[in-house]
Amino acid sequence: MNEPNKSKFSFSHDALLNTYSQQEASGDLRKYIQAIDNFVNDENPQNRPESRQSDMSSTTFQQQQVQNERKQSLAPLVIHGEQGSGKTSLLVQWISHHKKLYKDKKTLLYYFVKSSPTEISYHKFIYQMIVRLRKEFDLKRRVDIVEERLRSHFSQVLDQCQSHVRGKGIVLIIDGIDQFVNNRSGKEEPPDWLPWTFPKRVKVIVTARTKSKAMKHFKMRSYTMVELMPLDREESTVAASKLIGKELSDDLGSKLLAYLEENHTISANPLMLQTLVKFIKNCEKPEEFLETEKDKEFQNFKSLVSCIIEHSSEKNPEILSILKVFCINLRGLSKTEVIQITGSHEESWDKFHVILGFIMVQHEDYYLINSMYLTPIKQLVFSGSKEITELHLRIINC
Repeated sequence: MNEPNKSKFSFSHDALLNTYSQQEASGDLRKYIQAIDNFVNDENPQNRPESRQSDMSSTTFQQQQVQNERKQSLAPLVIHGEQGSGKTSLLVQWISHHKKLYKDKKTLLYYFVKSSPTEISYHKFIYQMIVRLRKEFDLKRRVDIVEERLRSHFSQVLDQCQSHVRGKGIVLIIDGIDQFVNNRSGKEEPPDWLPWTFPKRVKVIVTARTKSKAMKHFKMRSYTMVELMPLDREESTVAASKLIGKELSDDLGSKLLAYLEENHTISANPLMLQTLVKFIKNCEKPEEFLETEKDKEFQNFKSLVSCIIEHSSEKNPEILSILKVFCINLRGLSKTEVIQITGSHEESWDKFHVILGFIMVQHEDYYLINSMYLTPIKQLVFSGSKEITELHLRIINC
């Protein structure tokens, strides 16, 4: 069996936008949307670099020139929060809000780093943005694919766009900037490639996890930040009741609400809440799961996902084999290909698809693990690099 061509699975940024648009956000995001509006519409002077400068009367003429140039530039707005706090959902809501109010006033460009596990290099992001900007503003500048030159070209193209926007302005969104990975180390790529400031008419919004390297970098640059706080008890109860009422029967819903009363960490985190509700809806014995795990405290998203995977595969070990294959193949596999690689029964695939289908993304007949679930699952299912190598060889030989 040949590995599917990359084009067989095209989970684009628009596809991710559409996926999140169909999900209901937890909590009241209006104050965060207003903060983004203020930034985009120049209503927050704290974003301007010169607002953090010392008194110019004591500077040299050269320093004054530099500060005058910086007055024509703008620092990015940083939105941060814990994993699953709703950063992507917030941006999706704001994009929808923006399209209604500012459709003809701003050029909107967005990039969701987690839209594809195969595109997690910032070089690819810069290249794609330059190509899109050239097309949007009919720029004649050639795109140099040499990685070392892309960084400088990015700033130069943005400066060039400044003279073409004619009052419209550009809003550039980078969701999950802390998820760019260094190709050599496989670890998070610090955002030192991002320009310190951007042209006045180019507004840049980035999101990152609070404890990421990116956030340390942005704090050093003294950027303006907006933190998505966990839902309080009242907000989380309302959000949980609303979601459970839509997804579960009254009896099962009541049991899950009682369970969440003792596990506020889950209901306070939108992603953890949605994950648990979807699992309870589809697992074989939801009451048994709630009873077994009633005394367990889930501190984070990873611990919840680990518990769900362990519970799902305990009586269905072939589910674990299927997960391992999807953790290795990041371009999408069909049901037939997965069964052939793992040697599992079709019944196991059907159970996997019913119980854990919510962690998958589907395009036509091909499936891929949603990248937000990929890392915790990969850390759980593999015992070491040797097992990964052997599985790679099995996929190649099929």
